[in-house]
Amino acid sequence: LNMKHIFIVNPKSGKKDSTEYIKSFLEKNYSNLDYEVYNTTGVGDATDYVKKLCDNKTDSLTFYACGGDGTLNEVVNGIYGYDNVYITAYPCGSGNDFIKVFGQENYFKDLNNIINGESRTIDILKINDRLCINMCNLGFDGAVANNVTKFKKLPLVSGKGAYNLSLVYTLIFGMKHKCKVHMDDELIYDGKWFTTLMDACMAFVDKTQETVTGWVNLKLYKGSIRGAGSYSKYSLYNESIASFTTGDLYNHKDAEGFITLFGLPLKVRAMMEQQVGEGQAIKQSKSFKTRPTE
Repeated sequence: LNMKHIFIVNPKSGKKDSTEYIKSFLEKNYSNLDYEVYNTTGVGDATDYVKKLCDNKTDSLTFYACGGDGTLNEVVNGIYGYDNVYITAYPCGSGNDFIKVFGQENYFKDLNNIINGESRTIDILKINDRLCINMCNLGFDGAVANNVTKFKKLPLVSGKGAYNLSLVYTLIFGMKHKCKVHMDDELIYDGKWFTTLMDACMAFVDKTQETVTGWVNLKLYKGSIRGAGSYSKYSLYNESIASFTTGDLYNHKDAEGFITLFGLPLKVRAMMEQQVGEGQAIKQSKSFKTRPTE
């Protein structure tokens, strides 16, 4: 199949409309590329348009979500379930959290890179009837994102400015929504943060953390991380007990019962093999195996 490149541009995303820049870049550098630039007209338009193209496609499609996380989310919900369809993102929104989490924000800001880049598979989350590809926020973070739209309508307010105003607004007016959260049909949150049950749970956690203090040394080497030492004055480690060879606190006779219980299954099996006349406990048995040290 041939590949067609569809640039889904949200003209209201970020500080300014990126449509003209994207068009001029493609005309100058990729005149032979089979592409289309589409401007969204409102909430949900990207999802509807992408689904329409996927339903009628004859070629493979690569969609470029040109905007913020909201634009990317709408395109993801449009392409889900279709074969030979790919997605990438050109971050020009106010948040761009997915690209930041992905770890290569500057890479995605270069159109050459995302047009010629290699594809890879990533996981998605399903929240109610919608999909997301990096995170789903509830509570304060979700309220801030939801309130951004109130301030984007104000004149002279940029995308980042709208986010900062929403942050202050949400801090002042707080959150009053109750909710329950289920994950894989299991209830994991029941809106009981401000209850005596939560107080009891936090009291338990506080008690367990009273003596959590000290330091830890970590060794970083070739992509691995290993513990290289730790100390706490509340540590229960005692060399006189931990060592089998030093110290006066450890009595070797204390291990006799454990050794007997640990070896009991081997003893019972040996008794059974002697009774039936074959097995590892019978040297004359055909199934007897000589160990390398014997």
